[in-house]
Amino acid sequence: MVRAGQLSRLVFAASAGVLVIAPACLGSLPEPLVCPAEARFASVTACPLQPAPSATSSPPLPSPEGGALPSPSQCSLAIPCLQTQGRTCACTEAEECAGASQCTPPPECPPSVLERVRGATCYEVTTSLPIGPLTCACGCGSCAAACDGYGPVIGARATLSVALPALPGTGRLGFMIRARGTSTLTASFGGAQAPSNPPSADVTPSAEFTDVALLPGLVLNGRAPTNMLLTATGQVEVDCIVPFYVP
Repeated sequence: MVRAGQLSRLVFAASAGVLVIAPACLGSLPEPLVCPAEARFASVTACPLQPAPSATSSPPLPSPEGGALPSPSQCSLAIPCLQTQGRTCACTEAEECAGASQCTPPPECPPSVLERVRGATCYEVTTSLPIGPLTCACGCGSCAAACDGYGPVIGARATLSVALPALPGTGRLGFMIRARGTSTLTASFGGAQAPSNPPSADVTPSAEFTDVALLPGLVLNGRAPTNMLLTATGQVEVDCIVPFYVP
């Protein structure tokens, strides 16, 4: 039998135990998810393009991370400026990205897609850049697959390869690109008949990421594309590429 005095002491001890344990539980909670993801680095517009030197310029620049950066004679990206922002321009295994966007994992679509089309289904893609010193880019091509606040910076005439999943042969296919910088992005496709009017999107100068759509979309007539090549005319950071399908 527990007397009143003992009961009050037990209640106090239990309450004290809860007060001690609660902070530890709260401290283990993950950071709240911010959607859309905030930009990880300063804007690429803070690093203006450099005039491309003559073809007799020096060979590819060595990087502290290993590998080689684009030769100045082929690329006008301001690589040293981009690196001072905290970016790792040479793509190493440790810098590769993997996984879908946490805010809207496929088949969910970002709000910018649902504002344009109803009933769309979104897909996950795999993105990559050509390997070699002639690639005019800073960062890993794989980091353009998920909307996570950063991606590769690509320069004029650089091409980002997008491997598409298996898609239905009929319906409509569109693409949303989250990017910032100054460039026109033009798409070409493999595995399907080339459209007479290649889809393109203009990325206007902005310090923040904006969602732009590749227009016009593709009407699928029996054969869906298996991959897309995205070519830039200027300097642009591509956070993510989201294909969306409408029956």
